[in-house]
Amino acid sequence: MKKHLLFFALLFCVTLTASAQQQQQPKPQRFDPKVYQQRFELFTAEKAEFSKEEAEQFFKLFNEMKAKERLYYRQYNDIIRKTNTEQSSDKELSEKVAKMNQLQTAMANLEPEYYKKFKKIISDKKYFKFKKAEMLFQARELRERRNNNRSNNAK
Repeated sequence: MKKHLLFFALLFCVTLTASAQQQQQPKPQRFDPKVYQQRFELFTAEKAEFSKEEAEQFFKLFNEMKAKERLYYRQYNDIIRKTNTEQSSDKELSEKVAKMNQLQTAMANLEPEYYKKFKKIISDKKYFKFKKAEMLFQARELRERRNNNRSNNAK
């Protein structure tokens, strides 16, 4: 009887310990666009060696450009998602493809258009450093998210 009691007491302790360890593991963090944006701006501004004034002016324009880009991208995807190719005529599809092409052209022209505005704020050297930092930041973020997903899936 003592052996059974000791066995159950030991089993109870092991179960409690395992349960406590599971509760202590942090849950995966959800993506927060505001935090991402702050980290992006800090990282790229530092790498591009922006002054505080340059950073404020540059990111105001940069975020405006990205908002337009997202709008065009959303419109483009809406056309694809909402179009039923089986029930649309060739003429309707042709019009939608023409609209998609316009949106793609608008997206492609955004950065050259805004580059002219950026040049009034920062030098070409700083712009190039920014573009390099942007690539580094995105690669680093992707690598971190992948590593976090792997470690969360392993648990």
